[in-house]
This record gives sequence, C-alpha cells and structure tokens, in this order.
Amino acid sequence: PAADAERARRVTTEAGRDEGLNGLALTPDGRVVYTARASEGSDLWIVGEDGRENLQLTANARDNYSPCVAPDGRHVVFVSTRTGRAQLWRMGIDGSNPVQLTDGPGTAVRPDCSPDGKWVFYHLSAGGARNVWKVALDGGAPVRLTDVSSARPVVSPDGRLVACAYGEAKPDAQIKLAVIPSEG
Repeated sequence: PAADAERARRVTTEAGRDEGLNGLALTPDGRVVYTARASEGSDLWIVGEDGRENLQLTANARDNYSPCVAPDGRHVVFVSTRTGRAQLWRMGIDGSNPVQLTDGPGTAVRPDCSPDGKWVFYHLSAGGARNVWKVALDGGAPVRLTDVSSARPVVSPDGRLVACAYGEAKPDAQIKLAVIPSEG
C-alpha cells in the first residue's frame, strides 16, 4: 500500500505451493489470477487484492499456467496440458466454460491478450522452430506472424505493435529484440 513495502501483506493461502511462480495476471477490477502447484500439476486460482474470495479456477486438468486476462475482465487465457501437450485455452473469469483455442502440432505458450480483447498473441514451438502467432479470443484459425525464429510476444498498449525475442534458440546464438506490426 502507498508504495510502502513494510505494509505489504500476503493475499494467497496456498503456502508452499509456489503461488504465481508459473504465471500471474491482474484483472481490471484488481483481482489476481495466479498459478499454484497441485499434487498432479499446477492450477489457476483467483483472489481479491485483499486476500478474500480465493477461488480455484482449474482442477484435475494436468498443468495450467501462464494466465493472461482479457481487457474486459470476462475471460482468462492460459496454457494447459490437459490434452497431452501445451495448448492455449480460454475460460470465464470464474473458471467456467473452458474452450481450447489452439490445437496444432507443437507447444503453444506465452499468451498475451490484445488491448481490444480480440486477439491472443503467443509463440508456437514445433519441429525445432519457434514463431509468433495470434488467434482470435473467440477461437478460429491461428495466424502466423513471423517467419523467423521468434518468441515471447508482448502487445503494445495501443495494439498496433508486438515486441518479441528473435534469433535461433541455440546456446551460442545471439537473441535480439524485434518489434513487428500486430498484423505480422
């Protein structure tokens, strides 16, 4: 509170479960969506900024992590391995109606929602390549945005640009920063 670290307080109750380690996101109304380690993977939870109304959003669905919250606060996009490989899913802010957004080969990770709430940007690792993609929040065919090795997209506040790391994922390769139009 008031930028005073001495007054900071714990808001989660899952002590020893690595809360937030595999992702956390803020909702427009100040709640926190976060990961917590479970016996069979990790799950998503949501809690008020005061530590009240702690609610588990996913359960018994392997690993669920890397949440991002749509700007209108109605949906959470996250990575889940519930189908056997990491893919993007969307659910209601209360954990209802989970819908798979990606189902291609490889691993879809690092989602970031566009400020207009229409798109989810992510990177897909498949066949040794990593590229930045986007998929509509409502679902549909994914769109590949880069044709060079790129990862970890972050959308600009106005939604026009996407920053990402690019370069081969090799031990001696130099990773650089790129900024591309959100259209690709």
